[in-house]
Amino acid sequence: MRPIRLSRSLTTAVTLAVATVILFAGLAYAIVRPVSYRSEATLVLAPTPEKPSDLAGVLDSFQRSGTAVTYVELLASQDILKAAGDPPVAVSVRSVPDSRVIRISSVASDENIVQPALRSILTAATQEQQKLVDIWELKVLQAPTGPSRASTSTSLILLATILLAFLGALTAWTLLRRYGTQPDRRAREAARAEAMAPAGWLTGEGRRYPTNR
Repeated sequence: MRPIRLSRSLTTAVTLAVATVILFAGLAYAIVRPVSYRSEATLVLAPTPEKPSDLAGVLDSFQRSGTAVTYVELLASQDILKAAGDPPVAVSVRSVPDSRVIRISSVASDENIVQPALRSILTAATQEQQKLVDIWELKVLQAPTGPSRASTSTSLILLATILLAFLGALTAWTLLRRYGTQPDRRAREAARAEAMAPAGWLTGEGRRYPTNR
């Protein structure tokens, strides 16, 4: 089956259509996408041994004891959220490798909720950690920050959309020019020459006429 050949004007129209579709899709996403906000806090696990002489051994066994993971699970538990008043936020907790630092953040669509909710969660965690009967204690290194955007900014989305539209148009133009456009002038002339050669138009013999013998 022979490939479909497109004219240059149709190739240009298809290329512009591809770029337009990408631009409109990116613009629509930038308008309707949900906007979310985040508040973050930093905690540290501080040792509280009964005897000061035990401090070195407590610090040495920290990594092997899995203490950081235990407190990460405590902060992310549903009981802590209920004790904090069950705020409508998504909570993310992670421990910093090779340290006693834990970072916690709250994310919501309302910027007025995330910071107070995170404060309530830290207060509830401070109270609930006493149930662990542990020599480690959560201390606040950085209080909950003010709300900041957690979702991608509109300007960045629009910039990425323009770049994708350009790349999409360039790709479409290249493919159509390579596989879908009409043959160029040289190809047409070569085809004409090949068709006319058997009739003797391009040979020194001139036109051939039938002869009677």
